[in-house]
Amino acid sequence: MPCYRVQRGQYVEGPSDKEGVSFGLAISLSDESVNITRNPLTSPTVTLAVGCYTKGLVRVYLCTTVGCIQKGDDITGNKGFGYSLSMAKDGKSIAIGGADTDSISPAGQKKDGSVKVFTWTNGNWEQRGNVTIERPSSRKLLIDRYSLQGYYVSLSGDYLAVGTLEGEVTPGPRFESAELITQVYKWDESRSSWAKLGGEIVKPFYNEGMFRVNWPLKPIAIKRNTLAIGSKSSAAVYSWNETSSEWLARKLELDTTAETDGLGWSIDLSNDGTILAIGRNVEDGKADDAIRMYTWDGKRYKQLSNGGLPGGPVPAISLSGEGNAIAVGLPFDAWKGGKTGVYKYQTSASVCVSPSEVPLRISLTTDNRPEETSWELRVDSEVKRSSGSLAGNMYT
Repeated sequence: MPCYRVQRGQYVEGPSDKEGVSFGLAISLSDESVNITRNPLTSPTVTLAVGCYTKGLVRVYLCTTVGCIQKGDDITGNKGFGYSLSMAKDGKSIAIGGADTDSISPAGQKKDGSVKVFTWTNGNWEQRGNVTIERPSSRKLLIDRYSLQGYYVSLSGDYLAVGTLEGEVTPGPRFESAELITQVYKWDESRSSWAKLGGEIVKPFYNEGMFRVNWPLKPIAIKRNTLAIGSKSSAAVYSWNETSSEWLARKLELDTTAETDGLGWSIDLSNDGTILAIGRNVEDGKADDAIRMYTWDGKRYKQLSNGGLPGGPVPAISLSGEGNAIAVGLPFDAWKGGKTGVYKYQTSASVCVSPSEVPLRISLTTDNRPEETSWELRVDSEVKRSSGSLAGNMYT
Protein backbone atom coordinates (compact mmCIF):
# COMPACT_ATOMS: atom_id res chain seq x y z
CA MET A 1 0.00 0.00 0.00
CA PRO A 2 1.44 3.42 -0.89
CA CYS A 3 2.42 5.83 1.84
CA TYR A 4 0.55 9.12 1.80
CA ARG A 5 2.03 10.66 4.95
CA VAL A 6 4.01 13.47 3.32
CA GLN A 7 1.93 16.50 4.18
CA ARG A 8 1.74 19.27 1.59
CA GLY A 9 2.68 22.28 3.70
CA GLN A 10 0.80 23.29 6.83
CA TYR A 11 -2.89 22.92 7.56
CA VAL A 12 -5.16 25.49 5.96
CA GLU A 13 -7.36 27.21 8.51
CA GLY A 14 -10.89 28.53 8.31
CA PRO A 15 -12.53 31.59 9.83
CA SER A 16 -11.39 32.24 13.39
CA ASP A 17 -14.83 32.97 14.84
CA LYS A 18 -17.19 30.35 16.25
CA GLU A 19 -19.03 30.03 12.91
CA GLY A 20 -15.91 28.53 11.37
CA VAL A 21 -16.31 25.22 13.18
CA SER A 22 -17.61 23.50 10.04
CA PHE A 23 -14.54 24.37 7.95
CA GLY A 24 -13.40 21.11 6.34
CA LEU A 25 -16.66 19.18 6.67
CA ALA A 26 -16.96 19.31 2.86
CA ILE A 27 -13.81 18.99 0.77
CA SER A 28 -13.00 18.12 -2.83
CA LEU A 29 -9.71 17.58 -4.63
CA SER A 30 -8.64 17.81 -8.27
CA ASP A 31 -6.20 15.58 -10.12
CA GLU A 32 -2.47 16.38 -9.96
CA SER A 33 -0.94 18.60 -12.64
CA VAL A 34 2.50 19.90 -13.52
CA ASN A 35 2.94 23.16 -15.42
CA ILE A 36 6.16 22.46 -17.34
CA THR A 37 5.65 25.42 -19.67
CA ARG A 38 5.71 28.12 -17.04
CA ASN A 39 7.88 26.47 -14.43
CA PRO A 40 9.26 23.04 -15.35
CA LEU A 41 10.82 22.53 -11.93
CA THR A 42 7.63 23.08 -9.95
CA SER A 43 6.26 20.20 -7.90
CA PRO A 44 2.91 18.63 -8.90
CA THR A 45 -0.03 20.74 -7.77
CA VAL A 46 -3.55 19.84 -6.70
CA THR A 47 -6.53 22.14 -6.32
CA LEU A 48 -8.36 21.80 -3.03
CA ALA A 49 -11.81 23.20 -2.21
CA VAL A 50 -12.93 23.49 1.42
CA GLY A 51 -16.43 24.43 2.53
CA CYS A 52 -17.63 26.20 5.67
CA TYR A 53 -21.42 25.92 5.51
CA THR A 54 -22.11 27.62 8.86
CA LYS A 55 -20.59 30.81 7.48
CA GLY A 56 -21.68 30.21 3.88
CA LEU A 57 -18.29 30.26 2.21
CA VAL A 58 -15.92 28.11 0.17
CA ARG A 59 -12.17 28.61 -0.21
CA VAL A 60 -10.07 27.12 -2.97
CA TYR A 61 -6.34 26.43 -2.62
CA LEU A 62 -3.42 25.45 -4.84
CA CYS A 63 -1.35 22.91 -2.94
CA THR A 64 2.20 21.74 -3.62
CA THR A 65 4.72 19.98 -1.40
CA VAL A 66 5.75 23.45 -0.24
CA GLY A 67 2.30 24.43 0.98
CA CYS A 68 -1.16 25.67 0.02
CA ILE A 69 -2.06 29.17 -1.08
CA GLN A 70 -5.58 30.45 -1.61
CA LYS A 71 -6.67 30.67 -5.24
CA GLY A 72 -8.93 33.69 -5.71
CA ASP A 73 -11.21 35.28 -3.14
CA ASP A 74 -13.69 33.50 -0.91
CA ILE A 75 -16.76 32.19 -2.75
CA THR A 76 -19.67 33.23 -0.56
CA GLY A 77 -23.41 32.64 -0.29
CA ASN A 78 -26.17 32.26 2.26
CA LYS A 79 -25.89 30.12 5.36
CA GLY A 80 -25.65 26.48 4.30
CA PHE A 81 -23.66 27.39 1.16
CA GLY A 82 -20.73 24.97 0.94
CA TYR A 83 -22.44 21.99 2.54
CA SER A 84 -21.40 19.85 -0.44
CA LEU A 85 -18.60 20.27 -2.98
CA SER A 86 -17.40 18.68 -6.19
CA MET A 87 -14.19 19.90 -7.83
CA ALA A 88 -13.63 19.12 -11.51
CA LYS A 89 -10.62 16.92 -12.20
CA ASP A 90 -8.74 19.77 -13.89
CA GLY A 91 -9.35 22.08 -10.92
CA LYS A 92 -10.91 24.79 -13.08
CA SER A 93 -14.56 24.32 -12.11
CA ILE A 94 -16.39 23.60 -8.88
CA ALA A 95 -19.99 22.74 -7.99
CA ILE A 96 -21.21 23.95 -4.59
CA GLY A 97 -24.34 22.79 -2.81
CA GLY A 98 -26.14 24.97 -0.28
CA ALA A 99 -28.34 22.74 1.89
CA ASP A 100 -29.49 24.82 4.86
CA THR A 101 -29.79 22.10 7.48
CA ASP A 102 -30.53 24.57 10.28
CA SER A 103 -33.85 25.47 8.64
CA ILE A 104 -35.26 22.02 9.34
CA SER A 105 -37.89 21.88 12.07
CA PRO A 106 -41.27 20.12 12.34
CA ALA A 107 -43.20 23.41 12.34
CA GLY A 108 -40.89 26.03 10.87
CA GLN A 109 -40.42 27.17 7.30
CA LYS A 110 -38.53 24.68 5.13
CA LYS A 111 -36.05 26.61 3.00
CA ASP A 112 -34.91 25.16 -0.27
CA GLY A 113 -31.22 24.70 -0.89
CA SER A 114 -29.31 25.71 -3.98
CA VAL A 115 -26.51 24.60 -6.29
CA LYS A 116 -24.07 26.88 -8.09
CA VAL A 117 -21.18 26.18 -10.43
CA PHE A 118 -18.11 28.41 -10.68
CA THR A 119 -15.24 28.43 -13.18
CA TRP A 120 -11.80 30.01 -12.92
CA THR A 121 -11.91 32.92 -15.37
CA ASN A 122 -9.56 35.91 -15.66
CA GLY A 123 -8.11 35.30 -12.23
CA ASN A 124 -11.45 35.00 -10.44
CA TRP A 125 -14.11 32.45 -9.62
CA GLU A 126 -17.09 33.40 -11.77
CA GLN A 127 -20.51 31.80 -11.64
CA ARG A 128 -21.34 29.63 -14.62
CA GLY A 129 -25.03 30.12 -15.32
CA ASN A 130 -27.85 29.29 -12.94
CA VAL A 131 -28.87 25.81 -11.81
CA THR A 132 -32.64 25.70 -11.34
CA ILE A 133 -33.67 22.66 -9.30
CA GLU A 134 -37.19 21.74 -10.34
CA ARG A 135 -39.84 20.35 -8.01
CA PRO A 136 -42.74 18.64 -9.75
CA SER A 137 -46.19 19.70 -8.60
CA SER A 138 -46.73 16.16 -7.35
CA ARG A 139 -44.18 16.81 -4.58
CA LYS A 140 -45.61 19.71 -2.63
CA LEU A 141 -43.60 20.75 0.40
CA LEU A 142 -45.99 20.54 3.36
CA ILE A 143 -45.49 21.74 6.93
CA ASP A 144 -44.18 18.39 8.19
CA ARG A 145 -41.85 17.78 5.27
CA TYR A 146 -38.33 18.94 4.53
CA SER A 147 -36.34 19.54 1.37
CA LEU A 148 -32.54 19.67 1.25
CA GLN A 149 -31.62 20.67 -2.26
CA GLY A 150 -27.91 20.52 -2.99
CA TYR A 151 -27.23 18.05 -0.20
CA TYR A 152 -25.09 16.11 -2.67
CA VAL A 153 -23.38 17.33 -5.84
CA SER A 154 -21.13 15.66 -8.42
CA LEU A 155 -19.46 17.53 -11.30
CA SER A 156 -17.79 16.01 -14.37
CA GLY A 157 -16.98 18.30 -17.27
CA ASP A 158 -20.26 19.70 -18.58
CA TYR A 159 -22.34 17.23 -16.54
CA LEU A 160 -23.71 18.04 -13.08
CA ALA A 161 -25.63 15.67 -10.80
CA VAL A 162 -27.62 17.11 -7.90
CA GLY A 163 -28.97 15.04 -5.02
CA THR A 164 -31.93 16.38 -3.02
CA LEU A 165 -33.22 14.77 0.18
CA GLU A 166 -36.94 15.04 0.89
CA GLY A 167 -39.15 13.38 3.50
CA GLU A 168 -41.08 13.75 6.72
CA VAL A 169 -39.75 15.21 9.95
CA THR A 170 -41.06 15.05 13.53
CA PRO A 171 -39.91 16.86 16.74
CA GLY A 172 -36.25 16.45 17.49
CA PRO A 173 -35.90 17.00 14.58
CA ARG A 174 -36.11 13.34 13.72
CA PHE A 175 -36.29 12.21 10.12
CA GLU A 176 -39.00 9.60 9.69
CA SER A 177 -38.44 9.01 5.99
CA ALA A 178 -36.15 10.16 3.24
CA GLU A 179 -35.98 9.93 -0.52
CA LEU A 180 -32.95 10.72 -2.63
CA ILE A 181 -34.03 12.63 -5.72
CA THR A 182 -31.28 12.86 -8.32
CA GLN A 183 -31.39 15.29 -11.22
CA VAL A 184 -28.75 15.74 -13.91
CA TYR A 185 -27.95 18.91 -15.82
CA LYS A 186 -25.72 19.56 -18.83
CA TRP A 187 -24.13 22.84 -19.78
CA ASP A 188 -25.66 24.33 -22.93
CA GLU A 189 -22.96 26.53 -24.43
CA SER A 190 -25.29 28.11 -27.00
CA ARG A 191 -27.65 29.35 -24.27
CA SER A 192 -25.05 29.77 -21.52
CA SER A 193 -27.26 27.83 -19.11
CA TRP A 194 -27.67 24.47 -17.39
CA ALA A 195 -30.32 22.32 -19.09
CA LYS A 196 -32.00 19.43 -17.29
CA LEU A 197 -31.06 16.07 -18.78
CA GLY A 198 -33.97 13.62 -18.62
CA GLY A 199 -36.31 13.04 -15.73
CA GLU A 200 -35.51 12.80 -12.04
CA ILE A 201 -34.50 9.49 -10.49
CA VAL A 202 -36.09 8.80 -7.08
CA LYS A 203 -34.69 6.21 -4.68
CA PRO A 204 -35.70 5.21 -1.14
CA PHE A 205 -33.06 6.40 1.26
CA TYR A 206 -31.73 6.01 4.78
CA ASN A 207 -34.64 6.58 7.19
CA GLU A 208 -33.43 5.96 10.70
CA GLY A 209 -31.68 7.95 13.40
CA MET A 210 -31.33 11.61 14.30
CA PHE A 211 -30.45 14.16 11.67
CA ARG A 212 -26.82 14.17 10.42
CA VAL A 213 -25.83 11.15 12.49
CA ASN A 214 -24.11 8.53 10.32
CA TRP A 215 -25.78 9.71 7.12
CA PRO A 216 -24.36 8.51 3.81
CA LEU A 217 -21.32 10.41 2.65
CA LYS A 218 -21.28 10.13 -1.14
CA PRO A 219 -24.22 8.27 -2.70
CA ILE A 220 -24.11 9.91 -6.16
CA ALA A 221 -21.32 10.07 -8.73
CA ILE A 222 -21.40 11.23 -12.34
CA LYS A 223 -18.59 10.75 -14.85
CA ARG A 224 -19.75 12.47 -18.00
CA ASN A 225 -22.78 10.53 -19.28
CA THR A 226 -22.59 7.70 -16.70
CA LEU A 227 -24.44 8.13 -13.41
CA ALA A 228 -24.20 5.97 -10.27
CA ILE A 229 -26.66 6.25 -7.37
CA GLY A 230 -26.58 4.51 -4.01
CA SER A 231 -29.59 4.15 -1.73
CA LYS A 232 -30.57 2.39 1.49
CA SER A 233 -29.68 -1.15 0.47
CA SER A 234 -28.91 -1.07 -3.22
CA ALA A 235 -27.10 0.72 -6.03
CA ALA A 236 -27.83 1.48 -9.66
CA VAL A 237 -25.93 2.79 -12.68
CA TYR A 238 -27.40 4.67 -15.63
CA SER A 239 -26.12 5.90 -18.98
CA TRP A 240 -27.60 8.75 -21.00
CA ASN A 241 -29.16 7.74 -24.29
CA GLU A 242 -29.11 10.62 -26.78
CA THR A 243 -31.57 8.91 -29.14
CA SER A 244 -34.37 8.37 -26.62
CA SER A 245 -33.34 11.30 -24.36
CA GLU A 246 -33.53 9.26 -21.17
CA TRP A 247 -31.40 7.63 -18.52
CA LEU A 248 -31.16 3.90 -19.19
CA ALA A 249 -30.25 1.51 -16.39
CA ARG A 250 -27.13 -0.56 -16.82
CA LYS A 251 -27.28 -4.14 -15.60
CA LEU A 252 -25.54 -4.56 -12.27
CA GLU A 253 -24.94 -8.08 -10.96
CA LEU A 254 -25.49 -7.67 -7.22
CA ASP A 255 -24.87 -10.77 -5.13
CA THR A 256 -28.31 -11.37 -3.64
CA THR A 257 -26.96 -14.16 -1.42
CA ALA A 258 -24.69 -11.71 0.44
CA GLU A 259 -25.78 -9.09 2.97
CA THR A 260 -27.04 -5.94 1.23
CA ASP A 261 -28.21 -3.82 4.16
CA GLY A 262 -26.47 -0.46 3.96
CA LEU A 263 -25.17 -1.13 0.43
CA GLY A 264 -24.86 2.07 -1.56
CA TRP A 265 -23.73 4.18 1.39
CA SER A 266 -20.89 5.49 -0.76
CA ILE A 267 -20.32 5.08 -4.48
CA ASP A 268 -17.85 6.13 -7.18
CA LEU A 269 -16.92 5.55 -10.82
CA SER A 270 -13.72 5.72 -12.84
CA ASN A 271 -13.57 8.55 -15.37
CA ASP A 272 -14.77 6.32 -18.22
CA GLY A 273 -17.45 4.65 -16.08
CA THR A 274 -16.04 1.14 -16.51
CA ILE A 275 -14.96 0.63 -12.88
CA LEU A 276 -17.57 0.89 -10.13
CA ALA A 277 -16.95 0.89 -6.38
CA ILE A 278 -19.76 0.56 -3.82
CA GLY A 279 -19.34 1.06 -0.08
CA ARG A 280 -21.59 -0.48 2.55
CA ASN A 281 -22.56 0.67 6.03
CA VAL A 282 -21.20 -2.24 8.05
CA GLU A 283 -22.40 -2.07 11.63
CA ASP A 284 -20.03 -4.66 13.10
CA GLY A 285 -17.01 -3.37 11.17
CA LYS A 286 -15.86 -6.89 10.23
CA ALA A 287 -17.65 -7.65 6.98
CA ASP A 288 -15.45 -8.73 4.10
CA ASP A 289 -17.78 -7.17 1.56
CA ALA A 290 -17.88 -3.65 3.00
CA ILE A 291 -16.48 -2.49 -0.35
CA ARG A 292 -17.52 -4.15 -3.57
CA MET A 293 -15.74 -3.60 -6.89
CA TYR A 294 -17.27 -4.10 -10.34
CA THR A 295 -16.09 -3.84 -13.93
CA TRP A 296 -18.20 -3.11 -17.03
CA ASP A 297 -17.86 -5.74 -19.79
CA GLY A 298 -20.07 -3.95 -22.28
CA LYS A 299 -23.26 -5.64 -21.09
CA ARG A 300 -23.18 -5.65 -17.30
CA TYR A 301 -21.15 -4.73 -14.23
CA LYS A 302 -19.55 -7.92 -12.93
CA GLN A 303 -18.24 -8.12 -9.38
CA LEU A 304 -14.51 -8.53 -8.82
CA SER A 305 -12.69 -9.98 -5.87
CA ASN A 306 -12.17 -7.22 -3.31
CA GLY A 307 -8.43 -8.01 -3.30
CA GLY A 308 -8.11 -7.65 0.45
CA LEU A 309 -9.78 -4.25 0.74
CA PRO A 310 -10.69 -3.48 4.36
CA GLY A 311 -14.09 -3.60 5.97
CA GLY A 312 -15.37 -1.23 8.60
CA PRO A 313 -18.33 0.88 9.64
CA VAL A 314 -19.52 3.44 7.11
CA PRO A 315 -16.76 3.29 4.50
CA ALA A 316 -16.25 6.40 2.40
CA ILE A 317 -14.64 5.66 -0.96
CA SER A 318 -13.09 7.56 -3.85
CA LEU A 319 -11.68 6.06 -7.06
CA SER A 320 -8.77 7.44 -9.05
CA GLY A 321 -9.55 8.57 -12.58
CA GLU A 322 -8.28 5.33 -14.11
CA GLY A 323 -9.99 3.23 -11.43
CA ASN A 324 -6.77 1.43 -10.45
CA ALA A 325 -6.50 3.05 -7.02
CA ILE A 326 -9.09 3.55 -4.31
CA ALA A 327 -9.11 5.69 -1.17
CA VAL A 328 -11.01 4.17 1.75
CA GLY A 329 -12.16 6.31 4.67
CA LEU A 330 -13.45 4.80 7.89
CA PRO A 331 -14.29 7.97 9.84
CA PHE A 332 -16.59 6.36 12.40
CA ASP A 333 -14.22 3.65 13.56
CA ALA A 334 -14.58 4.52 17.23
CA TRP A 335 -11.88 2.13 18.43
CA LYS A 336 -9.11 3.86 16.48
CA GLY A 337 -10.50 7.36 16.11
CA GLY A 338 -11.05 6.99 12.38
CA LYS A 339 -8.63 5.99 9.65
CA THR A 340 -8.07 6.36 5.92
CA GLY A 341 -5.97 4.33 3.48
CA VAL A 342 -5.15 4.36 -0.22
CA TYR A 343 -4.89 1.05 -2.07
CA LYS A 344 -3.80 0.05 -5.55
CA TYR A 345 -6.47 -2.28 -6.85
CA GLN A 346 -5.36 -5.42 -8.69
CA THR A 347 -7.87 -7.25 -10.86
CA SER A 348 -5.74 -10.39 -10.77
CA ALA A 349 -5.71 -12.14 -7.41
CA SER A 350 -2.35 -13.74 -8.16
CA VAL A 351 -0.44 -10.50 -7.62
CA CYS A 352 -1.59 -10.43 -4.00
CA VAL A 353 -0.42 -13.95 -3.14
CA SER A 354 3.22 -13.33 -2.23
CA PRO A 355 3.82 -10.72 0.49
CA SER A 356 7.49 -10.56 -0.60
CA GLU A 357 6.51 -8.87 -3.88
CA VAL A 358 6.19 -5.16 -3.12
CA PRO A 359 5.16 -2.74 -5.93
CA LEU A 360 7.66 0.07 -6.41
CA ARG A 361 7.37 3.26 -8.44
CA ILE A 362 10.26 5.66 -8.99
CA SER A 363 9.50 9.16 -10.25
CA LEU A 364 11.88 11.98 -11.16
CA THR A 365 11.75 15.08 -13.34
CA THR A 366 14.64 15.84 -15.70
CA ASP A 367 16.11 19.31 -16.13
CA ASN A 368 17.43 21.03 -19.26
CA ARG A 369 20.35 18.56 -19.44
CA PRO A 370 18.67 15.16 -19.35
CA GLU A 371 21.71 13.43 -20.83
CA GLU A 372 23.41 13.91 -17.45
CA THR A 373 20.74 11.88 -15.67
CA SER A 374 20.29 8.12 -15.55
CA TRP A 375 19.13 5.54 -13.07
CA GLU A 376 19.52 1.85 -12.29
CA LEU A 377 17.58 -0.47 -10.01
CA ARG A 378 19.84 -3.13 -8.48
CA VAL A 379 18.88 -6.14 -6.38
CA ASP A 380 21.89 -7.82 -4.75
CA SER A 381 24.20 -5.92 -7.13
CA GLU A 382 22.26 -7.22 -10.14
CA VAL A 383 20.79 -4.55 -12.44
CA LYS A 384 17.07 -5.28 -12.76
CA ARG A 385 15.97 -2.08 -14.48
CA SER A 386 17.74 0.92 -15.98
CA SER A 387 16.77 4.11 -17.76
CA GLY A 388 19.27 4.06 -20.60
CA SER A 389 19.95 7.43 -22.21
CA LEU A 390 17.51 10.21 -21.40
CA ALA A 391 18.92 12.59 -24.02
CA GLY A 392 16.22 14.72 -25.63
CA ASN A 393 13.77 14.26 -22.75
CA MET A 394 13.93 17.67 -21.11
CA TYR A 395 11.57 18.48 -18.24
CA THR A 396 9.96 15.04 -18.41
